[in-house]
Amino acid sequence: MTAEMIKNAVQTARDQAKAEGKGFFGQWNEQLKASFSYSQRYLTMDPNAALTETPGNFAIPHDAIREVKLKLKDINKGSDNDIHEFEIEFNATQGEYSFRTDERNETVQLLKQTYGERLKMPFGYFSHGVNIRL
Repeated sequence: MTAEMIKNAVQTARDQAKAEGKGFFGQWNEQLKASFSYSQRYLTMDPNAALTETPGNFAIPHDAIREVKLKLKDINKGSDNDIHEFEIEFNATQGEYSFRTDERNETVQLLKQTYGERLKMPFGYFSHGVNIRL
């Protein structure tokens, strides 16, 4: 995703909320939801469409991946509304790659299903979605 793509998604969400008669906070809420959930569109997108969407996109062959590390990152730590995301590190024969995505149980399940024992989970994060933060 490029910054321009997210910016456009946020603007579209704000415009739609405004057209629906939502006030400042309603528009702001829709903007936040749009920016944090934009990546979800890739779950249903054809892989070839995702690869050709923007210059520089690439694929890592499944058999080239040695290890996948899932790390939990705080985005909004210390507030009443803690927001977390995952950093996913792929250790592949071509090098190491790091990506960020929303913290979702579906992400954990998909990575476990795809990579099995090659997936290294964060301490305290269990496969059934329970996360013990110390």
